[in-house]
Amino acid sequence: MISCDLTKNFIIAAKRFQNRIAIKSKIYDRWEQFTYNELHKKVRALAFFLSSIGVKRSDKVAIILENRLEWPVIFFAISYAGAIAVPIAPGTPHKDISLILTNSESRFIFIPEENRVLHAFLKTLGSIEEIITAPFENFQDAPEFFKPVTAEPDDLAVLLYTSGTTQEPKGVMLTHKNLCANFNSINKLKLFSPMDSILAILPFFHSYSLMTTLIMPVFSGIKVVYAPPDWPEKLTEYMKEARVSILIGVPQIFSMMHGRMMKKMKELPNFLKPFVKLLARRAFGPRFRFFVSGGAKLDKNITDDFLKLGLKILEGYGLTETSPVVSMNPLKSPRPGSCGKPVPDVQADVINKNREGIGEIVVKGPNVMKGYYKDEAKTRSSFKDGWLLTGDLGHIDSDGYIYITGRSKEVIVLSSGKNIYPEEIEKHYSKASFIKEMCVIGVARQKGASKIEYLHAIIAPKEASLEDFKEGEARDVIKKELEELGKELPGYKHIMGFTVIKDNLPRTVLGKIKRYEIEKKFFPIILEEEKRKESILSEGERILAESDIGKKVIFCIKEALDISTPIKLSDSIELDLGADSLGVIELASSIEKCFGVELDEDMLQRGVSTVRDLILKVKEVLENKTGEKHE
Repeated sequence: MISCDLTKNFIIAAKRFQNRIAIKSKIYDRWEQFTYNELHKKVRALAFFLSSIGVKRSDKVAIILENRLEWPVIFFAISYAGAIAVPIAPGTPHKDISLILTNSESRFIFIPEENRVLHAFLKTLGSIEEIITAPFENFQDAPEFFKPVTAEPDDLAVLLYTSGTTQEPKGVMLTHKNLCANFNSINKLKLFSPMDSILAILPFFHSYSLMTTLIMPVFSGIKVVYAPPDWPEKLTEYMKEARVSILIGVPQIFSMMHGRMMKKMKELPNFLKPFVKLLARRAFGPRFRFFVSGGAKLDKNITDDFLKLGLKILEGYGLTETSPVVSMNPLKSPRPGSCGKPVPDVQADVINKNREGIGEIVVKGPNVMKGYYKDEAKTRSSFKDGWLLTGDLGHIDSDGYIYITGRSKEVIVLSSGKNIYPEEIEKHYSKASFIKEMCVIGVARQKGASKIEYLHAIIAPKEASLEDFKEGEARDVIKKELEELGKELPGYKHIMGFTVIKDNLPRTVLGKIKRYEIEKKFFPIILEEEKRKESILSEGERILAESDIGKKVIFCIKEALDISTPIKLSDSIELDLGADSLGVIELASSIEKCFGVELDEDMLQRGVSTVRDLILKVKEVLENKTGEKHE
């Protein structure tokens, strides 16, 4: 029987699987791990420490950490002490951190020891009582008399903040019952067993990964393996090395894998092509079983191609507000293009259907949130007759499979699973001195055999401010401003392409931007811009591009970012070439392999924004390494 108390379920799992490995992570080329018994001991010790510094029942404790061995210890220790976890994404701008901490009334916070800037910032906030850094020293074992705080089903377990279109953050309240019920629903599917090993590559501060790569596996006795930061380059290597059986990811990851696999298949010699299924399965190790995709809609072509290779992707659907899993494709009968059937104990329906039977997806079940923190009006407007309004459009077929066809809310869901609120992005970038108004839309950019959705801006400039510039120069001025403002935002919120228009943006009588009209009008123009590349170079650019280093760098860019069209030296690596965070990692790795040099992880944030900058940066690093001048 599953309890409605996270801590009780954790203790039951820790005692049942005490000698099994719970958490495993590769640190400095060496695997480190905790058994369930060791994890339980560390959780009790940290919970006792939290109690000793004044953490009480229902206190909010923030976590700003990347995935690491301490994360599950911290999460379950917070619950053990009766407190409420407030996960925050590392890299969140300080002003947003301040808003979240203020809104949630968090008085205690966990941060990485090495982040001195964040530590100094938090010191300026008078509301924070204790800053605890990780990796922390081993805390004293909790005495026998120390017992966990018993949680009631409706007690809050987690406050997860989602981006909003205003300055006020929106906190989703998930209770112990919500999270335990969602685990119970997943558990009833019998997809997973204690013999499995899950590779955790998604950050725990998202509800999807928190449930599927932390709570669910720990409660099930499954080993969780943390992938090092270089996992995009060494994914299959780590899966084989750690004997992983299940990989849980988002469409962006499977798109990356799909592109690589399709490329390798084309390069296979003819005598190996009959064995392509066997080779594909062996690539992920002998214990591999299946993939799980969620967080955003998966391209049906990717699912189809994986299935043809004998690789199953089980696509699911959910929201932060639903703890998060609503539906999952069955292992024995997955349907490409569908996000599966509702999980046990969860109901889904469609309201306000059009002639094609498409309407808004609504959800009901014990996994549905308690509401939005300190926002009763928003909570009330999100429900109708007891059903949660998801804002997603779709239909349910006669067999109960859900198909998502679009979004009724003005939210852009990137292929990485990130939710983007256009008004928030527009407000930030409109600070540019040359921009009069702008509209941000999601555009699918072709990348090899797959499509990657990115943010594209339609910009109406202040013509008076650009009078002294020629047309090409004006675009460069706007591009430079966008790049500078982008440095203040997380990478997934960067504008990666833009179109300049002369007219004002179409608006309603009330002054709201007509997004649908803009998308309909400008999509063909944007797609044409994607195809068109200028090929005229100045003499200086031609010499740099045709130098040995220039040719190699451009080759690395084309390989890493899967680009077949011509590349200009003035192309912005983000705005023109569409390099997202994964693309940047792959590009850096490709250059390191090609030139045998190490590049700083944040190279694109420190003066390297264009192809020209990157060539010159590689030239500088090589000269510093060898002491020789490179032409």
